Amino acid sequence: SPGDLRLAAERCGMDLRDAEKLWDTYRKLFPNGTGQICKQEFEGILRHLMHAKEDSDVPHERLERFWVEANAKQHRTIPFEEFLSWHTRYFTDPEEHDDTSAMYMKLGV
Repeated sequence: SPGDLRLAAERCGMDLRDAEKLWDTYRKLFPNGTGQICKQEFEGILRHLMHAKEDSDVPHERLERFWVEANAKQHRTIPFEEFLSWHTRYFTDPEEHDDTSAMYMKLGV
């Protein structure tokens, strides 16, 4: 719900508009999604955010590393709020306009 998204954004230190954009992206990619993100959905969202044209554009090892980091509790799915929190660490940078570049800079790649 909008209220839940607002609270999640606040807890993650994320601008509500950015959280809404991510939620909209998630809903467009997975219209029947529950808000609990499985590994396959996580990889799909990342490929989309990284503008990958082919699955092979983002190395499997990198996707696996990201999933392990985002899914610290090692569950089968992560709540959307945990995804927001993880996303904030790598993609959200107020000085950067290109999410992919910001993420690679934070990773030191």
